[in-house]
Amino acid sequence: MTDLKGLIMRGKRQDYTALVVLVEREEQKPVTRTFEDRAQTRSVQRWTFSEHWLQHLHRWPLGTKYRAIAADVAELTRRPVFRGTDTTLVVDRGGVGESVYEQIASRVEGGAVDLVGVTITGGKKVRPGGPNHYRVPKRDLVAALQVAVQNGEIKAASELELWDTLRDELESFTAEITETGHDSYEARQGEHDDLVLALSLPVWLSGWWRRRGNSTTLPPTVTFY
Repeated sequence: MTDLKGLIMRGKRQDYTALVVLVEREEQKPVTRTFEDRAQTRSVQRWTFSEHWLQHLHRWPLGTKYRAIAADVAELTRRPVFRGTDTTLVVDRGGVGESVYEQIASRVEGGAVDLVGVTITGGKKVRPGGPNHYRVPKRDLVAALQVAVQNGEIKAASELELWDTLRDELESFTAEITETGHDSYEARQGEHDDLVLALSLPVWLSGWWRRRGNSTTLPPTVTFY
């Protein structure tokens, strides 16, 4: 079994900065393989993706300095649980800004986590933004999370702190088509969507890597949004 732990952070002046810890589970399943040279088949056991386990949700109080948040995240990634497995720190570079991203990068450099930056765009195609940096359409993030929820791939304990808040955000998150024909994905007026978009980042990244044959599972991840 392989663990993927994700910490996701996102924050704007009017929004909370949110952090999510996600663990990706794999399980052994029988797979039938055909050996054409011998015209026979046999069943083998193989590790395959199973589900995402939501381990932790956190939001800092509005107005918390990014410098303090970056220090909190760096301290968290130094905990033993993140040293026992590959860990990916996913940061929304657009949501927190490049300077905040650099603060985080400097604090975790040489540590137990691999850093991946995501810039959310209004485009239609995922594009590279540089080493370990992706420019991802918001619709792709939303679609990845929607599919995972509908397929029952995301598991969480009901007593998880902020679980009710996340559930409310999911229910209030809507898609709209503007008069110019563009799609828009936002929370209803007066509502927040920080936890929803924070959760969508590692879910999307995990699926993106799997579709491209990357055998490295998504490890503990931290994302600022």
